[in-house]
Parts: sequence; C-alpha cells; structure tokens
Amino acid sequence: MVFCQRCHRRYDRQYRRKTGARTHAPIGYIKVFVERENGKNVLVEYARTYDEVRQIVSSLPDETDFTCLAQMNGAVVGNGAYTKINNDNITLHNEYGACVGLHPQLYPMGRIRH
Repeated sequence: MVFCQRCHRRYDRQYRRKTGARTHAPIGYIKVFVERENGKNVLVEYARTYDEVRQIVSSLPDETDFTCLAQMNGAVVGNGAYTKINNDNITLHNEYGACVGLHPQLYPMGRIRH
C-alpha cells in the first residue's frame, strides 16, 4: 500500500501498536527492614515517597527496631537505624549518607517534631 503523507498519518494513528500502560521505575527508593529476634533483617517494603515511608513506619508495631536503606540506581547511598516507640516517638540510633535528616520525616503528618 502506498499512502500520501496525510493518509499515512491517519492510518498510523488508527493502527499503530499501543504501548500500553507505562510503568514508572523509580531512580531512588528506600527499603525498610525490620530486625527479627534471630538478628536477621527482613524486608518490609519499598517506599518511593515520604508518604509511603510514613505509612510503612506507622504500620509497624510499637517497640520495633527498623532500618532504612536509601538506594539510587541500585546502589546504597545512605542508611539509618531507628526504634519505633509509638506513633509519637521514634528513636534515632544513627543516620548516614542520604538518610541524614530522614528522622523528622518518619512521623505521621501533623506530628512532625524537630
């Protein structure tokens, strides 16, 4: 088949393969781990936004030790260790690299403490 350019565009619009839904792969994310009694860390979930981190932390039981690993392009660029006392108190043990300053972001919105 041979079309003029105008007809070819119209044909392409109608019959072009659709790429489907696009998935957005994050460049950076935070992995949240919980420490078990046997000393091993278990992955809880990946978070791409501060809101997702807050939801994960608020869903953890009280008196839970957890670790956050910040990753970018597959490489660890920071980490932090914390203990969730309750929703109002999260104890900071240490923060390094990209996780420095993450502690205030872990509180549920409206309860951020400095």
